[in-house]
Formats: sequence, C-alpha cells, structure tokens
Amino acid sequence: MNNYLAAIDFGSTKIVTIVGEKTDSGVRIVFYRDAPLPAGISIENGEIINDMTVIETLRPTIEAAEREIGEDIDEAIVSISGKLIESKSITNTFCRANPQEHISEEDLKIISNKVLSAENDADNMVYDIIPQEYNVDDHIGFLQIVGMKGTSVETLFKLFKGKKSLITTREAVLNNFGIKIKGAVLSPIASARATLNDLEMENGVALVDIGGGSTDIAIIRENTVREVAIIPFGGESITTDIKQVAAITYNWAELVKIRHGFCVEEDTPENKKLILKSDIGDVEGEVEVRTLSQIIEARMSEIFEAVRYVIQQSGYSNKIPSGVVLTGGGCYMESIIDLAKVILQCKVRLAAPRASITSDSDDNSFDAYSSTAVGLILEGFDRKLSHIEYSEMYETAPAKAESTRQFNNNLFGEEEDIKEKEYAKTKDAGRTKVRKEPAVKEKRTFTGIFGNIFSEDNDKA
Repeated sequence: MNNYLAAIDFGSTKIVTIVGEKTDSGVRIVFYRDAPLPAGISIENGEIINDMTVIETLRPTIEAAEREIGEDIDEAIVSISGKLIESKSITNTFCRANPQEHISEEDLKIISNKVLSAENDADNMVYDIIPQEYNVDDHIGFLQIVGMKGTSVETLFKLFKGKKSLITTREAVLNNFGIKIKGAVLSPIASARATLNDLEMENGVALVDIGGGSTDIAIIRENTVREVAIIPFGGESITTDIKQVAAITYNWAELVKIRHGFCVEEDTPENKKLILKSDIGDVEGEVEVRTLSQIIEARMSEIFEAVRYVIQQSGYSNKIPSGVVLTGGGCYMESIIDLAKVILQCKVRLAAPRASITSDSDDNSFDAYSSTAVGLILEGFDRKLSHIEYSEMYETAPAKAESTRQFNNNLFGEEEDIKEKEYAKTKDAGRTKVRKEPAVKEKRTFTGIFGNIFSEDNDKA
C-alpha cells in the first residue's frame, strides 16, 4: 500500500473500513464502508468479546476495499475506545548531564519513553501520552522547549491507559486477514481531528461524539488534548428505550427516532400517532410522537448532564470559549442543539468531517457518523493530536527500559523519581482552585451524582 493508508474503526454497533490517500490538495477518502454488528454483544466497553462475529462482519468490507484500490491491505490504523480507558496526570523532573546543550526532539522522546516504561505492565498499557507543559529551570509553562538550554526539565504529561486486551483482541482479529496494526488512536481524539477547526482547538473546545454504544469526549486547548472521557451510553440507549416503551422492534425504534424524534418535547409539532406498517400493509406498532419526544429528551438530557459533569471535573469548564462541538451518528435529531445549550450553558454546534478532506472523497465520509473513521486516517498521516507511536505503545516495560537506558546515561545525570500527582480541586470563596497533591495510587473514577454511571456495575446502561 504505497499510496494508501487504511483504518478500521471498531465501534460497539458497527465496524468501518476506510482507505485514504494524501494528495497535493489534501487527504482524499477513496473508500468508506461500514457494516452493522449483528444483534447481541460483539464489542463491549471497547473490547472484542466475540471475535468470530467481528471477523465475519469485517470480512466483506476489507474485501471490497481491496477490490477498490486494486491491492491488498497489509496494515491499518485502529481505533481504541471504551469505558476501560482512564486518564492520569504524571509529573517528572530530569536533571540534564549537559545543561549547555540544546534540548532536542530526541531528548523529549526519551523522557516520554521513560514514563511509558514505568507505566506499562503485563495487563495494562498507555494508549497515548500527551505533553501538557514543560518547565526548564525557572522558565515555566512552555508547550515547546526544543532549542532551549537548562539544568533540569520538569514535565507534565497526560496519560491515557487501558487494558492491553483492547489492542491484542484487535490484533488477533486482523491477523485473520494478514493485516498488521500500523497505529492506534483513541476514538475521541480521532473524532476531534476530523471535525474541529484551528480556532476551536487553539482557544479551547470540547468535542462530544455521540455514538451508538458510547459518548466520547475530548477537551482540547492550545492545540493540545487536555482530557479524554468515555460515557458508556449513546444513541443505542435511546433506541432501546423507545423499543421497550412502545413495544416495537429495534429497527422500527431506530427508524422513528431518526425520522420523527425531537430532543425537546415542547418542540414537537403536533401530538400525532405514527402507525408502523410492514411492506405488505400489516400494522406492526403504534407510537405517539409526543411520547417519542419525551423518551428522547429524558435520555439525551442524561447524556448531556454526564458531559457537563466530565467538563466540570476536568477543570476546563471556564477555559473552552469555543464551547461544545457535537458529532457522531447520535446527533441526527431535531432540537439537539437547543437541548445541549440549555444543559451545557455554552456555545454548541454540529460538525462533520467535511472541511478536513478533499471534495472528491467518498460521499459517506462527509457525514457526522464517519468522524472517528476519517480522523483515524488524518491522524495516521501526521499525528497532529495524538503522540505515542504504536511501536512505543506496545513494547513491554522491561524491553523499553533496556532500550532507553544507554541514552539516559549519556543525556541525563542524576534524576528524581517519577512522581504521580493528582490535581485535586478545592473551593475557596466560591471559586475552584487547583493544587498539586501526592496521589494515592488508585484508579481514577468519576464520583458524585454520576458516580454510578461510570461504575463497573453499569456497563450496559
């Protein structure tokens, strides 16, 4: 695949195979094909649990892609998502052996590799490590320090960790097609890359991708990913609610949601009844439009309340002047912007990956439901928002430590231990302040009113 780059988005309700190429006018999507996963659970919390179903779902899309481009796909970028991803802040202080030498990109790579070597273990791995700021001696709060000189370098990294099985199960599936994993990108980061503009990413914005099985959030400021979170329910939850309340099939529930669903009950044009008929005229169900809107408003309100909670917990609620950008297949409902504005109390717009790809791309790649897949291709070409390379991600801790030890001996003198610090929030005079405190080594969880949403007992909420 000399001219093409392939990617596979493993969603909870569908799998997408996409192929792009870099041209003089930008990235062109030459192939896009999605395939819905059959009824039942094939992918749960981002992890493939029924590999045979996933393989058979994926097979026709890969075969079609190879026919389209006229060659075999031998490697691909893959998406990583799920409730099992957690974020963690890490600070490090390194003393430099040669303070008068300029800091290089290689130096920064070695520093990040040392963090990875300390964080990866047999069961868990770092899926991305994103620098938040650097301090060089008394020079504080820099995002770029290449070319500077100094005695010590203090770094603040944001790590996104998860079970190693999230990648190994994908690897096992793709082995059936002779495809190797070229890279892995967190789904919220991919969606952000495909939909956000430069102004939003610089000033501060929250990307909210409402998918089928989950709602992915990425907070970006100064062109840097500051937080990623996965809410374990999305558009599929709404469809299931409609199915149960109206006593209709899942397919009918999905259809009436998209065609007649309103996110705000009072915006419903009239209280009419939908009569659902089969192709041969048999009545298969009835749904009151106002009841339909009540169901959608209740569940969408729950999703946006969870989004607001995540933004507040991140500490960036007052640092995203560009507001919230909605994308994903779940955003195709009337009045969704109105409801989001009321709950989130900020600017809200809908987005699809239209400005980020060439106009002659595959028609399907311009829709909001393709944001993650398109973002995988874009990040695969230049990694603008994601940082960690797949080869670094997948090395074991002992191997990585050995591979960097010689560099460290030459570049760094005596160094302080890696320090884990939580950014605990305290309230003072009605304002939220952030202070650094030693962290207890435990998994970060969301507490308070949405604590149960993110608990282990709520995987199928």
